[in-house]
Amino acid sequence: AFEVDEAGKLQEGGDAYGAQFSRQMRGDEEDKQEKKRREEAAQNSFLNSMQMQSLRESWFASKDTFSALPAFWLLVFSAVGIAAAVNALVPPFQKLIPPMHDPSLSYPVGDEQVPEYLVAVLAVLLPTAVIILVSHFQDKSDIGVSLLALAQSCGYTMLSTVLLKKVAGRPRPCFYDMCEWVQDSVSASIGTETGHCTGSRKRVWEARQSFPSGHSSLSFAGLFFLSLFLLDKLALHLRRGP
Repeated sequence: AFEVDEAGKLQEGGDAYGAQFSRQMRGDEEDKQEKKRREEAAQNSFLNSMQMQSLRESWFASKDTFSALPAFWLLVFSAVGIAAAVNALVPPFQKLIPPMHDPSLSYPVGDEQVPEYLVAVLAVLLPTAVIILVSHFQDKSDIGVSLLALAQSCGYTMLSTVLLKKVAGRPRPCFYDMCEWVQDSVSASIGTETGHCTGSRKRVWEARQSFPSGHSSLSFAGLFFLSLFLLDKLALHLRRGP
């Protein structure tokens, strides 16, 4: 009977120790979980504060940017206006035409392969539509700045192209036909082939503005900027992940 009592006491003591150990293990596990929850809460709080700070900084930066946008747009419109005025009022450089009939300037005036309106659509309107569409679905915060940058690229390119055309004064391959060249009879009697243009002032000036190409420069300005814009958005999307 004594041995049975001792065995019972030992079993009771083991059960009590086991229960105490289980409670201790559960307590340690709960402490670990609680500590983990506190760490996650602190981390989330830190991230939220960083995000709010970033939003505040971007907000103030965007306010400063948009407050300066009218001045930049004014510069763009001024550049386009100056380009139009120079193109209409300033004659190109009067490069000397060869005294003998030059075959490289004797091509006939052909039909325009790429009309000016199509260049405007492809180089300006198409990039504008793509920028608005991409910004609408991805990030609307920089749509104004992106459109301004596109306008600057195209506007300043137009101005520089017009100025270079006026300075270069390079005749077109269809110069004689385009300016309605007429040979001087007096010069012909002494054995030379000099002459003068009889076309309208616009046609004569246009015949001397072959370089640089306005179609090429404007297309490069608009579509190359669009390529850079899409590359930046793609890189941003890859950094953020799916």
